Amino acid sequence: MNEQASEQAPVSRNPVVKTTWPKTIGIVTLLFGVLGGLKGVGSILSSFFSEMLAKASNLPPEFYDKWRPFMLGSGAGEICLGIFLFLGGFMLLYRKRFAVVILVLWALMKMLFGVVGAFFNYLMQKEQLPLMLEQQRKVMEKAGGAGGGAGTEQVAEMVTNMTEVISTVMLFAGLIWVMVLPLFILIWFIRPKIRREVATWGQGTAD
Repeated sequence: MNEQASEQAPVSRNPVVKTTWPKTIGIVTLLFGVLGGLKGVGSILSSFFSEMLAKASNLPPEFYDKWRPFMLGSGAGEICLGIFLFLGGFMLLYRKRFAVVILVLWALMKMLFGVVGAFFNYLMQKEQLPLMLEQQRKVMEKAGGAGGGAGTEQVAEMVTNMTEVISTVMLFAGLIWVMVLPLFILIWFIRPKIRREVATWGQGTAD
C-alpha cells in the first residue's frame, strides 16, 4: 500500500490548471454578437423611414431611397454575423472545439464584409456631404438674405474641398474599427499554445 501511494504522489503534485481566457473571450464575443445583431436590425428598420431620416438630416428622401438596398443588405449581413459570433462565443464558454472553427470563419467573413461595407459607406458619405452642404447653403441664404452671398460661397468652397478628405479619413477609420476584433481572434487562435490547449477540450472530465 505504501509503495502504491508513493507512486501516485507525483501525479497529485501537477494538477491541471484551467485557463480563464475562454470565458473572457467568450463573454466579449457574446456581447459583440448581440450588439452587431441589434445594429443590423436598426439598419433594416431605418431603411423604411426615409422621410423621417430626411427631415432629421435635412437631406432629400430620394437619397435614402437610393441607398435603401445597401442599408438592407448591410443590416442583414450584420444580423447573420452577429448570430455567428454569438454562437461561437457561447460554445467557447463551454470549451467546445468547434467554437474555434466558428470564430475563425466569423473573423474571415467579418473582414470581407467590413471591406465591402466600408467601400459603400465611402461612396454614400461622398454623396451625402455635398447634399448636406447644399441644404446648409439654402438655410444660410434664407437667414442672411442678399448680403450673405459672399460668406455663403466661401463656406461652400471650403466644405467642398474638405469633402474628399473627410470621406477618406472616415473610410480608413471604419476599416480599422472593423478589423480589430477579427484580427485579434485570428492571431489568438493561431498561437501554438492556444492550439494545444484547444486540442485537449472534450477529453477527460467536463468543464
